[in-house]
Amino acid sequence: MLNNKLIPNWILSLLLAFFVIGCASAKIKEDIQPAQLQPTTQGEATQQLSFQEIPKEKALSVKEERERKEYLIGVGDTIEVKVLEDEKIDYTQEVQPDGKISLFLIGDIYAAEKTTTRLREDITNVLQKYVVKPHVTVRVTGYKSKKTYIFGEIKTPGIFPLNGDMYLLDAIAHAGGLTQDADIRGSLLTRNGQFIPVDFESLLKKGDLQQNVLLEPYDIIYFPSILDRKVYVLGEVNRPGVYNIRGEMNIMEAVSLAGGFTRDAKEDSLLLIRGGLNSPKVAQLSYDDKTKEMKKGSFLNLASIDLESQDIIYVSPTKFATVERFFQRFHSIIEPIVWAERAVVFSPDVERAFLGRIE
Repeated sequence: MLNNKLIPNWILSLLLAFFVIGCASAKIKEDIQPAQLQPTTQGEATQQLSFQEIPKEKALSVKEERERKEYLIGVGDTIEVKVLEDEKIDYTQEVQPDGKISLFLIGDIYAAEKTTTRLREDITNVLQKYVVKPHVTVRVTGYKSKKTYIFGEIKTPGIFPLNGDMYLLDAIAHAGGLTQDADIRGSLLTRNGQFIPVDFESLLKKGDLQQNVLLEPYDIIYFPSILDRKVYVLGEVNRPGVYNIRGEMNIMEAVSLAGGFTRDAKEDSLLLIRGGLNSPKVAQLSYDDKTKEMKKGSFLNLASIDLESQDIIYVSPTKFATVERFFQRFHSIIEPIVWAERAVVFSPDVERAFLGRIE
């Protein structure tokens, strides 16, 4: 678990707000003991669950990703400049801390934050004073200024230079591949503090190259461990939060750990979100408080549904009881809390926070 100091204040405030809302003026209800229930087999329960995909707030567009802006040269990058008419001007140099390179005849010229096209035009304009119609080529031969961060269950976690157009699979390969304990379903990609929806499972197990995202500078890729098995119990429970799975755990055991339902809980409408943030699907569980069973199909009850790592149980308040209403609020209700627990929403100056952890 990462240090809580890395969690932005607004996320901590949001978590506190959710906790206060769940607890204020709440009457603690009697915890439901799993022993009171007549469980069915997990297989029977799973067959009865009907999951619906949660619409993604931001769908990936590979075309848009590949049509991003041309690479901007940065400090530390190595630039190769060639002039067809005069080999004396050919030069390979690293961009200095002041953002400049120094060339024969021309002297110092700014290179940082320019594309190779713009730098070529600038060099050509100055060189025309000395060479008739010069033909200049500029290319980046070494990348140091732009980086991506890969950590978690990867064989060589660390900070990696972004060598031109680097895709997600390229980055994983550069880091030596995943360890056997990597939780693919729970893996995450963030960009500028925002969650990027990538279905790692489809990419790595099914070869879905639509998920092979073109990386941008300072992207963060995180692969959690399957040994770190957690579930999230959120909404109208007395102690909303994250709970470790020890052995097997069913829904009612998780709700019990979270202190039971609050007074405002709509107990006949629990939502089970499965698939993590990358490919979330939701099943609505209509629960009867009197019989401790599911309303549709009396053989199915909440003690028969075993939880999986990264499952999210959301206990709806009355006003958000339907799946349709939940769809509308998923990204504002659930994502911030899951992100806060993972501590993967960082300030732009992320390198400083990670240098001591992954180098």
